[in-house]
Amino acid sequence: IYGYHHFVCDAGGSLCEVVDASDPADPVLTRLAKHTMLVYVQGTESHTQQLVDRFKRHPKPMYYQPAFFEMKWAEYKELTAECDDDAVDPADFAVWGFEQLVRHRIPIYESIATQHGYTIHMDDVPGVQSDADFIALLAKSIDRSRA
Repeated sequence: IYGYHHFVCDAGGSLCEVVDASDPADPVLTRLAKHTMLVYVQGTESHTQQLVDRFKRHPKPMYYQPAFFEMKWAEYKELTAECDDDAVDPADFAVWGFEQLVRHRIPIYESIATQHGYTIHMDDVPGVQSDADFIALLAKSIDRSRA
């Protein structure tokens, strides 16, 4: 698009919130898969905790499906025994909600990768030091998916 030989676009996790990962013919996913390489970076429980800890230090806007948000809002209020919406600590809910959202998305990411893309493992990412390393990691993922 800008004349780069190699271009990586981090679409972000929220992509899974606006597509139907269970539909192999989802128009957005099929179009993306036709023109790009969709890659799911699969982490461990430790990596998930690192994301939550980073969110605590540097919160960012997150997209929630309205039904999921409403369900988690009610669940949080029940957990904290808080009946009044205005009394809920927004920072505490944001961290709790972020962790809930990350865990909710993992099977969706896996479904997208299975149907439309590839999976690389987070443990392999720190070893990537160059574009050649990155391409080798992607090639390994492609080979693994064909096995």
